[in-house]
Amino acid sequence: MRPDPSMEDILASIKRIIADGDRKPNGRSLSPETDHSDDLRKHDSDSSVLELTDPVTSSLSKDQPMNNEHRDYTENNTPLNGHSSKSQDSLMSEKAEQASRQALKNLSAMMVSQTSHQDLTLEDLVKEMLRPMLKDWLDSNLPAIVEAMVSREISRITGQHL
Repeated sequence: MRPDPSMEDILASIKRIIADGDRKPNGRSLSPETDHSDDLRKHDSDSSVLELTDPVTSSLSKDQPMNNEHRDYTENNTPLNGHSSKSQDSLMSEKAEQASRQALKNLSAMMVSQTSHQDLTLEDLVKEMLRPMLKDWLDSNLPAIVEAMVSREISRITGQHL
């Protein structure tokens, strides 16, 4: 079994990783001191700047139909077998369907809630439960405590009893 690395070893390793990360794969540094004036001169032509005050001509006239390639296909909700989902022969009533959906939603929400709280400790749970009570107590008592402390400090500094 290897001994744990010392703090100096860890810091040296981190510094090495950071230093290696500041270099491009071709060996050039990514530091901000790099001179990029040549790159700026290449892209400094006025033709590449878009004037926002110039009118833009549309390539699509009002006579041309829009491309419906990306239209929303959820408009057509008919099942593939051709029968409507609200058929008269339904085995379940609308009320039973809604109750089933709600039960499944509650179950899925409960499962999500349980998976997100699996790594909480008892201390975390207690903090979470005490937070609303602490907030209420602070809301009702903190102004009086602050006022008393400020008054006491002012009287101590000035030498007068308020």
